[in-house]
Formats: sequence, C-alpha cells, structure tokens
Amino acid sequence: MGSTLHLPETSLPLSAEPPPLPVPPSEAPFESATSREVVLIVRARERRARLHAWCRVGVWTTLQRARTRDFTVRESWGRLGQRSPRLLARVVDQALDGVVTRLRPEADGSLSFHVEVAQVTARPSRTVGMYHGQRVSLSDLERRGLRFHGRAPARWTGPIARWGEKVGIHLGEEREEPPPRALRFRADDLEGFVAGPHPMAEVFLETWDPAEPVHVVLDGLERMDFRLVRTRQAAGFLSDPEGRPRTYGPEFTFRRDG
Repeated sequence: MGSTLHLPETSLPLSAEPPPLPVPPSEAPFESATSREVVLIVRARERRARLHAWCRVGVWTTLQRARTRDFTVRESWGRLGQRSPRLLARVVDQALDGVVTRLRPEADGSLSFHVEVAQVTARPSRTVGMYHGQRVSLSDLERRGLRFHGRAPARWTGPIARWGEKVGIHLGEEREEPPPRALRFRADDLEGFVAGPHPMAEVFLETWDPAEPVHVVLDGLERMDFRLVRTRQAAGFLSDPEGRPRTYGPEFTFRRDG
C-alpha cells in the first residue's frame, strides 16, 4: 500500500490548548546483543500498513511507512528604492504523511510503543498579502491524525490500541479482543483502548495559519516577511506518574480491564 492512510473524520471537540506531548524517547546505545522480531500492523479504514523488523531488546527502534510533503512556510520580499519587488528568500518545511513508530522490546517480553498515524491534505496556495502590487501566496495545509503511547504485555499478539471502529494498532496478528489490563476509554460515541500501565491517546489537527507580516527597512532596502505559524488542536488523555488519565477536549470515561 502507499504511505497515506485514510483516516476517519472526528466529531470530538478539540482543545485549542492541549498539553505538551511527552518527550520522545531518546536514542540509546546499541549495546544490546538480543533482538526480537516485531511485526506491527496499522489499520486505518480500508487500508493497512505492515512494519516488520528485528529490534534490539532495550533499544528504541524507529519504523515508518511515511512520505514527506514539502510546503512553503515563509517568503521574504524586498525592493531597493523604487525598483520592482523581488523574492529574497523562501523557507520550505516538511509534513510527515503516514505511520511513524518508536518501538522498544523490553527484557520481560513486553513491547513499549509510540505510534503516530497522520494524513496530510494540501490545497492550492492561498494569498497571504500584497507587496507593492506583488501577490504573495503560501501553502494551505492541514495534518490530522492519531497518537498512541503504551506497552503491550509480554508475549502478546493482537490489538494493542484502537480508536473507534476504523483505526487499530496490532502486534503480530489482527484480532479483536484487547490485551489484559488495557485501558478502555469512551468519549461521546467514540470507544477505544490502549495497552499498558501509563497509556496515552489523542486525535489531533495541525494547521499552518498566516501570521502578521513583518516590515523591515534597513540601509535603503525595504523588506516584508510573510510566514505561517503552526497551530495544534487535540483531544485525548495523558497518564500521570500513578497511571491515572488526565483528559483534554471532551469528557472521557475510563475502565481498566481485569
């Protein structure tokens, strides 16, 4: 399959000020002599991504099925005296579209995981301003998706996270029943679960919106900087050090399986 997954739309109200995401796991030295075969299957509606690798025990390994989308986030226009305006600089950023995971097999046979599934939608460039008759256009882009953090039990094969009926993360094989002690959650009509003692899950929307242009005059050169600023909205929950979920966005209810 291609890198792009078809993610369902969400009806949950998103928080305009979600908490910061957990710090990504740091790189670890490659001293582990033991490896474990890992097969991770990500399902999003009718499409699936299968990631397969031998991962060292105790070491974070990045596996991904994704592509980058280039987009223009900043342009600087200027003119000298009464000359015609010209483009001075352009800054291009990249948005990841697809599946990016961080996986760490543990010594007890469990598997820690960080999974992000995202879909990028790019529309025709939009006008963000005029500079002495020159129309300035920047990219119009949105990135929406899901994030899961958790830990699969030792020797478990099957689902390890699910968001509604359309999106699921599976270890080894696709089945329906969640693992023991999974945290089940519900918000409005949405139901799902994440494995592990300190799980996290969220739906997010990232957009890049025009900021106020910056006008600079220096040594006879007039310049105007046009730029986009990223905005993140999200709904979901994080776990505190005791494993209790802290929610943002809509009201969630939780139940821990026995």
